[in-house]
Formats: sequence, structure tokens, C-alpha cells
Amino acid sequence: PLDEAKIAALKALVAADPTDVVSLRAIAEEYFRVSQFADAATWQAKVVELKPTDVDSRLILGVAYFDDNQFDNAKAQWLKAAELDPTSPDPHYNLGFLYLSLDPPDPAAAEAAWRRVIALAPGSEIADTVESHIQSLDASPSPTPTPSK
Repeated sequence: PLDEAKIAALKALVAADPTDVVSLRAIAEEYFRVSQFADAATWQAKVVELKPTDVDSRLILGVAYFDDNQFDNAKAQWLKAAELDPTSPDPHYNLGFLYLSLDPPDPAAAEAAWRRVIALAPGSEIADTVESHIQSLDASPSPTPTPSK
């Protein structure tokens, strides 16, 4: 269950200092922990507002949106993260799962996103993972969506 006392204490810190990114992140993490993704997104969005060029914060916000089935918002965050750090494979990794989660799924877009991961991080663990996902696109409808961050 949600740790109401922890949330109250963190919200008090944020009320005293609305720029307290550490407390804002902690609130988002607590909501993530209990799968309250809309609330996690609300608080993580405040982090992104304060740190708009922080790629990890955008990746995390995208995951909150994704887990709350807000695919357009997730896509926007991950595309912005890719723009901010063109060398990071993470946004493209996540986008692959997003494209497979659409109705109808877009396996071609997923494969393109994952091929970008391989191009950005050849020989890495994440590249090996997406290579197996690409292979499974031919064998099954879709791998299980599990974006990073």
C-alpha cells in the first residue's frame, strides 16, 4: 500500500520548497511503487518542468505515461529525450515497446526504433536484447512491453 505518512512528509518538503527535485522524485517513485501511474506521472512531470533537459527524468516520465496507457504523452517524452541526447539508445528502446502497444501494433516502427538502439550501442546488452525482440517480431505478435528507466 501507499505510504501515506511518507507522501505527506515529502509533500510538506515540496510545499516549503517547490524546487525540491529530490522530494518530487521521491513522491513519483512512491506512486510508481504502488502502480499509481497517473499520480507518478503528475509528480514526475514537475521534475521535468524544473529540469527540462534531464534525459533520465524524461525517460521516467515517459514510462509513467506508458504504464498509464497515455501513449501519446509517453512518445512525446521519449522523442524529446532522444532529441536531447542523440547518442542514448534508451528512448529508442522504449519507443519500440510503445509501437507494439498501439492498437493496432506497428511492428515496422518498433523494428526501426530497435535498429536505432543497435546502431547507437552495438555489442551492448541492450542491443542484444532488442536483437532478440526483433527476431521475435517474425515469430510472434509482440514481446512483452517493458520500457526502461
